[in-house]
Formats: sequence, C-alpha cells, structure tokens
Amino acid sequence: MATVEPLTLARLPRVSGGRGSRAAAIWAWSDARDRIVGCELAGAGRLELGWVGFDGADLPSVESFGLVDRDGRAGRAAIDRWLALAVVAATLGLPAPLALRRLGPVERGVLGGHLASLLARWARSIAIDLAIDRVAGPGRDRGAPLIAVTLRAQAAGASGMVRIEAPPDWLSLGPKASRTRSPRLRAAADRLQTVASVELAATTLRCAELEAAGVGDAVVFSGAAWPEGTERLVEIRIGDHAAPARVRDGHVVMAGGFRAVDPRPRPAVARRTSERTGEMSDDDNAAGRQANAELLASAPIEIVAELGRVVLRGDEVLALGEGSVLALGRAGTTVDLVAGGRTWARGELVNIDGELGVRITELARD
Repeated sequence: MATVEPLTLARLPRVSGGRGSRAAAIWAWSDARDRIVGCELAGAGRLELGWVGFDGADLPSVESFGLVDRDGRAGRAAIDRWLALAVVAATLGLPAPLALRRLGPVERGVLGGHLASLLARWARSIAIDLAIDRVAGPGRDRGAPLIAVTLRAQAAGASGMVRIEAPPDWLSLGPKASRTRSPRLRAAADRLQTVASVELAATTLRCAELEAAGVGDAVVFSGAAWPEGTERLVEIRIGDHAAPARVRDGHVVMAGGFRAVDPRPRPAVARRTSERTGEMSDDDNAAGRQANAELLASAPIEIVAELGRVVLRGDEVLALGEGSVLALGRAGTTVDLVAGGRTWARGELVNIDGELGVRITELARD
C-alpha cells in the first residue's frame, strides 16, 4: 500500500538564484521555439533565424566572437563558417565561396558589424571583441551562469547554425522582455490604465439600416466564417494596435504580438456658430436638409462584434506577449455590437448560412 506524505518547503531542494534565472529564461525562449524571426542585413539581403534548441556542445568549424556588456559580463557568439563566408561575400559584392576557410581580419570586421546590428535589437549595450575567439571576461571568471541557445540561420543563399552563450537576462526576446525596461518607465506604467477590447469580427452598415434595426434582427458579418468547435479566433485591440488571440472557456490566449493597424475614425464634435454667411429661403433650407438627410442615411458605419473588454494596468500591457492569458470575465455567446466606440446593441451569436451573425436581443441607444 502506497504511503502519501505531505510535501513541505523544507523537503524541496535549494536552488541558487543563478540557476533559477537560467530556468526562467529557458521557459521564456521555449515559448518562441516555433517562431521564425526575419530581418535585413545591409548588403547581404534577408536573414531568417529559426529555433533549434538548447545545446551545450560546441559547433564544428565556426567563427566565434567574444561579447561583453557594460557590466563586464561576457558571452560568446559562434557562427557556422560556411554561412559566415557567404554573408561576407554577399556584403562585399564578391562571388560565393568555393572552399571552407577561416575569415581574415577584414572579413571578421564585416561579420562583426552585422552581428552588432543584430545585438542592437536587445535592450542593452553589448560590445563585440573581434580579436578573441573564445569566451573571456569578468563574467566567465566569476562563474556567472550562461545559457547556450542554438538557432538555424539562412542568408545569402547559405544556411548554418548560430550558437549564442549568454547570461539569462541577455535573452530578452521572450514574453518577459518588458521586465528589462527602466524602473522609471515601470513606475509610470503602474499608475496607468487602459482598456483592451476583444473583437470577434467587424462589418459595415448604412446609417439607415442601423436606425431601422430592432430586437430580433440579425447582423451578418460577411467573410467571417462560423467557427468549428468551441474555440474562437479573435483580435485584442488597444488603441491603434491589435494582436491575434484565441478564446476558450472565458479565457483569451494571445497567439502573437501586437502590430500597428489602421486607426478607426473617431467621432467629431459639431459646434453651432452664430455667424451667418448669407440669407437662404425656406425652400432652399428644406432642400438642403433633405439632401443632408439622404446623405446621412447612406453613410457607412463600422459595426464591431465585441466579446468583452479588459481593463489593464500599464505594466500589464508591457508584459503582454504570445502565450499571455487574459480573463474575459464571461463565457458564452453574448456579444456587444459597438458603433463609433459605443455599445449600440447586444445580441447572441448565430450561424447564418455558415457565416457569423449576431441576433439583436437588446438595444442600448441613448
């Protein structure tokens, strides 16, 4: 018969802060393992980096560079030599390499320049030592923990492995990158609040159709297919930025990062003035009002189906990334129909010939 004993903190193994930081960084990078990151290399075309894994073994035939940050901590970048030769040749406008060899001092300088431009994407200053071909510096001397990350790179018609050995907080490409921001920014963000809307679909109605709609009518979102199963694809929108997400059981899971989108038109405030530019007859006034009424009736208005809204602090917004989970607060098929930033009606999701629809159950007009 098995014996079950309670687990207490005293029985757990002690782990140093360094090992804990390494474990946290590993999980952060693991969240992005299926993502391909692309960027442009000056003179060498596009570079694509894909995740391979964590590996402590050295790569054969590489060009290595020492890395040192402003605090004296050291790291190392090792680049497949064939890939390095191809990138340097493309940058200098030379033919593709025919044989594998070590890079000369000038070639290492070119490759180091590309490496510096890539490292500049991190939120810290990292210097590159072109003279050394090993990990050196105070960080390694103090026994600081390093994480070895292996990536697959493609550029200039060649592909190869890139291996980076770095302290945990250098790896700021994961969902916790916002923690590296300045304390002043974090303190200001803690005092801010914003609203994130969870949007299911959008369509356009004419003003006359909007005015005539009532309880029982359905709004069809053309092009938005009725979802199979219980999971729904949505967008999380904050201002003029949106991110893809999935909704299931009242929770919103981000499926990607935020990107800039076209801003929605904001309602303008019309003010009546006492100035008159000329006298108009009653017939002219009546004709003008009729023309304006017809124009207003045909004006398009964007209607957005919202599953809900979430109030977030500024620091929470900074921490959002792929895999982040937001509690929607309600689950089911009830949605808000929003026009011009205001809730116009509420309804329930319905399947209309395979397309997403909302049957109005309540009007919320002022």
